[in-house]
Amino acid sequence: PETAQALALAPAGFPVVVAKTWSLSFEKLRKSSPAAIRMLQLCAFFSPDPISTKMIYSDEMARLLSSYDSTLREKQMVGKVVQELNRFALAKVNYADNTMQVHRLVQAVVSAQMTAGDREQACHDVHRILTWAKPPQEGTDMPTDNPANWPMFDQILPHIAPSRAAECEEEEPRQLLTDLVRYLWKRGEFIRALEMGRSLAARWEVTLGPDDAQLLYLRSQTNNALRSLGQFEDAYTNDQEVYDQQCALAEIGPEHSHTLMTAAGLGADLIGLGRFQEALELNLQTYNKQKANFGDDYPLTLSAANNLAFSYRLIGRCYDALDIDRETLVRRRSVLGSSHPQTLSSAENLGRDLRDAGHYEESVEELRRTHRTYSEVLAPDANETLRTAKSLAVSVRKLGQYQEAKALMLDTFRGYKTHFPSSPDKPSTELALANCYASLGDDQSAMRMAKAIHEGQSRDLGAEHPFTLSTAANLVAFQRSIGDFNGALRLGEETLDALGRRLGETHPYTLACSINVANCRADLGHLSEAMFLERSTLESFQAVLSAEHPDTLSCQANLSITLRQLGQVAESDELRNRTTSLLEQVLGKDHPLVADAAARRRIDGETEFQPL
Repeated sequence: PETAQALALAPAGFPVVVAKTWSLSFEKLRKSSPAAIRMLQLCAFFSPDPISTKMIYSDEMARLLSSYDSTLREKQMVGKVVQELNRFALAKVNYADNTMQVHRLVQAVVSAQMTAGDREQACHDVHRILTWAKPPQEGTDMPTDNPANWPMFDQILPHIAPSRAAECEEEEPRQLLTDLVRYLWKRGEFIRALEMGRSLAARWEVTLGPDDAQLLYLRSQTNNALRSLGQFEDAYTNDQEVYDQQCALAEIGPEHSHTLMTAAGLGADLIGLGRFQEALELNLQTYNKQKANFGDDYPLTLSAANNLAFSYRLIGRCYDALDIDRETLVRRRSVLGSSHPQTLSSAENLGRDLRDAGHYEESVEELRRTHRTYSEVLAPDANETLRTAKSLAVSVRKLGQYQEAKALMLDTFRGYKTHFPSSPDKPSTELALANCYASLGDDQSAMRMAKAIHEGQSRDLGAEHPFTLSTAANLVAFQRSIGDFNGALRLGEETLDALGRRLGETHPYTLACSINVANCRADLGHLSEAMFLERSTLESFQAVLSAEHPDTLSCQANLSITLRQLGQVAESDELRNRTTSLLEQVLGKDHPLVADAAARRRIDGETEFQPL
């Protein structure tokens, strides 16, 4: 009856004679090799996809089979059991890719012939085999964060559902499941990570209780995926709840590494919500705790340092970010190696810092190296690779190589549309592409793209989110370029006022918007107002960045034009000559901004909001 029941599961058109032959083979094998039958029973609760021989020839498999055959205490002897299954055509062994595969009908027949208790035990044994197969933690680096371990996680993942691992009551298999959620997030499979994490959390909340430490850690990892999908409000609410529960739990508390990881997530949520100052304060607190508890070189301390630099960059302190990222990069290279994704993340951030500081050539060199290595270590279309490609394209454009920048940015934009259409990083790439079009004189395309981005951000993030305002500051320049001076001025003054309130009068976003508002005022003949704004903006640029930063010199070049229009020719010429000379020194004689300054063409301010 059991065999007949199993045969009913055969796919349409499957030869029944083959299934019956298998059933006869079971009976022969049951007498000659009980260990082979037990292996087959275990394989019935793996996926019908190929099973890595690392799991088959494992210490755990040998231990489980040794009670059926004492010679199997040595895992090398497991091979004779595999050969028995292969000989009876009950398993297909592929030595080329080191896998073994059991047909789904064989699995069904074997499972049908087992008692409910036997099936339960076999499932649990598979949970232990899968847990044993998890890559070990080497040093302090999390195994999920090292690409060298990802192929093994890939091999484990298909067998989770067939083995009903989510139902396991042991701590180690549950930790494996949480690791797989983090792994999927690291691989950029955000929706899959979110779905798996939520499904596990719903089950564990019933079986373990809402305050269980493992459940809370799972939820914090799931919130990473939520944030990466741009759902910042939900991620913040969930992370705050998890953080409060972790702090209150006696077995964890506020200093535990899991709690500090949740705090890091909260900092990222605050950034997504545009609450930059709060994020800085939390990230500084988290970094100090990580450093005090675990030391400077602990990977989670280095991650906290990375987050702190990110916060400094967001509030406009690019030189502080540069110092931290430079030191973090050195430490990560020493601790994790030059090709580890977290090391490459620090290199990417350093490239961004160098650009913010006006060192465009160094930025391009750093980002080219990083992009090339990301492509080799991960993939050309991995999320991290695309993010770096976008940053590289911005630096290439800043260096004055507009055509190359546009080509690279177009490729990157297509990559996001294809692979990560819901990524919160996508709008920053779109805006950077709009600036590429504007640099090449296609103001209509730039205007159209920026307007669509601004409308989407106003809807999704809010009209006064700093990133929405950043896009608006660029939109002012594009409106001005197509001749809509009044509309540009209205938007510019509204945006300038909002940026001053949200980020402060001397934030680089605010100062870039000030340049564009001054240009609009000059276009409309309000020259005294333009000059007043340009002088105050120039002083702020000199204080916040430096006297020789390209943004400072762009503002200075515009001021020289306004002075000439006001009839102050001598001061204008002296300022223009000095500015042009400095721009040549900083950017090179052939840079387009040098030509703009020399020809008395107004230079627009631009902002670049951060990818998340």
